[in-house]
Amino acid sequence: GHYMRHMSDNLKPLHICFIAGTLGQGGAERQLYYILSALRGIGYQLSLITLTQNEFWEKPISDLGVKIHHTAKGSGSISKLRQIVGLVADIKPDIIQSQHFYTNLYAALSGKWINKPAFGALRCGLYDEIAETGRILGPLSFRIPRYIISNSLEAIERSLSSGKRKDRVFYLPNVVDTLKFQPLEEKPSADRIRIISIGRLFPQKRFDRLIEYVSEAAKGHVQGIELTIVGNGPLKNDLLELARIHAADNFTIKFMDAHPSPELLYQSADIYVLTSDFEGTPNVVLEAMSSGLPILATAVGNLPNIITNGNNGYIFPLEDKSGFIAQLFHLLESKNLRDEIGHNARKYILDHNSGNTVERKLPEIYKQVLAQK
Repeated sequence: GHYMRHMSDNLKPLHICFIAGTLGQGGAERQLYYILSALRGIGYQLSLITLTQNEFWEKPISDLGVKIHHTAKGSGSISKLRQIVGLVADIKPDIIQSQHFYTNLYAALSGKWINKPAFGALRCGLYDEIAETGRILGPLSFRIPRYIISNSLEAIERSLSSGKRKDRVFYLPNVVDTLKFQPLEEKPSADRIRIISIGRLFPQKRFDRLIEYVSEAAKGHVQGIELTIVGNGPLKNDLLELARIHAADNFTIKFMDAHPSPELLYQSADIYVLTSDFEGTPNVVLEAMSSGLPILATAVGNLPNIITNGNNGYIFPLEDKSGFIAQLFHLLESKNLRDEIGHNARKYILDHNSGNTVERKLPEIYKQVLAQK
């Protein structure tokens, strides 16, 4: 009721216009869906401008009752900026919010145009985002937005040390649908231990390292071990070749395309392993934790703020190969340990990353910013 009260102070609900680069099947897009869904639930008016058309999340978002506007196909960035500024001027939102780092400039400049506050997004490590966006546009996409919302405490620290003011940078943790991603009551007993890892087959994700580590840890195990890698990408053939080299009597590697119901994949697995070189806050880890899986991961991005070693998972510095493999061996040995860590992982997500986190946090952020104006 407290939100509705906050709404009726101003008599009309706040209108937030989001800008997204894509509505494809990625983590940022899934978070956008959760955010829109939570804000819709507490009575906000919502619009969305997207640079792409007919992608995965478009229908679910439009089913929430969010009005979606597109920029024209194939237009360059200056033309896109004109279109977006025009759309924003017609929509007349109270706040503009970018969901991808590379759409920050569109949000910031259209906010300046209609004199409303605009939020940029910062999802990965700050320096990675800047480098990926380009030598000129990268730094501008960080500097120009007056306000930033980030899902990573690490990125917030870096923003502050790069000159952003503390009252203009906000933390919004990623959320997970904890009803959809939940453990099975009773796992069917299997003749093998199943390890899973989900992600695009790109260099950053280091699936080569995953295959090597799991194959090392599998040595000396009586029980069969099955590693499933879920995702598509340019490294598929290299990884298939690597898998062929590392396969053993007790160790099989399966590849699957991205799955329409990832919750089923987590439910049938025993351990989730992530070996990336860098990340923001990987959704896959939060989903796996919500599904009651123990996590074993490289200490990248926001993971050190989420995972407490030996409690809800294990993280290792990139260079600690032997520690990583030894811990994986240990997890493979002990079902009790897997169950206990997985149980704690689920509890952590319920406390920190469930849908009501957005409902609590975002209205507070909006209120602070509107009061600053």
